[in-house]
Amino acid sequence: MLSTEGGRYEGSATSAYSPNIVRPGKRAPGGRRAALKIALCVLVPPVGVLYIWRTGSFAPRGRVLASAIAFLSMMLMFLPMIPKPRLNSVPPTPATPPSATRAPASDAVTALSNIEQLLIAQEAAEAAKLQEGQTAPSEEAAQRAALEAENEAIYNTVVYSVQKGAKLFHTGPTCGNQVNKKQLTVREAIAAGLGACPDCNPPTPK
Repeated sequence: MLSTEGGRYEGSATSAYSPNIVRPGKRAPGGRRAALKIALCVLVPPVGVLYIWRTGSFAPRGRVLASAIAFLSMMLMFLPMIPKPRLNSVPPTPATPPSATRAPASDAVTALSNIEQLLIAQEAAEAAKLQEGQTAPSEEAAQRAALEAENEAIYNTVVYSVQKGAKLFHTGPTCGNQVNKKQLTVREAIAAGLGACPDCNPPTPK
């Protein structure tokens, strides 16, 4: 019981205790094993994190911080187990440079001495090509003139055909059983639309 006689507080030591108030000289129930829980998160991270979250230890912010500490501890534990890549070091092999063979001195002298002759032969070949280019048009003109003269002679050659209804002109007055009484030149026959007979093969211009 509580007594207020003489202005003093009298009563039992536990009469004024409340479950939500921590008595002087005693720690809160949640803080008794705080160090043990943190050590558990550091030494056995998965078990420590599961324990503090299942039991609701610490405030939410404290649980997140403890989980982060457990994660870092787990990373430090597994980091030495990760195999490090090893690079196969291959020592460089010195390469032997190919040996160069020197050209004989006699060949070099011969090549230098023949350079003037080669230049003279090249100039002669260019001059010959130029001369052929100049003479080619004259030869072509001569061939064209000869062909025109030959065609003119063919045009003036006398050939024969029938008097009426002629379609072909012939070399002579008779072609097989046919009698050709009409005389005309090849130019006149071509102008009249007559063709050369395939049997007697009269001359035609080229």
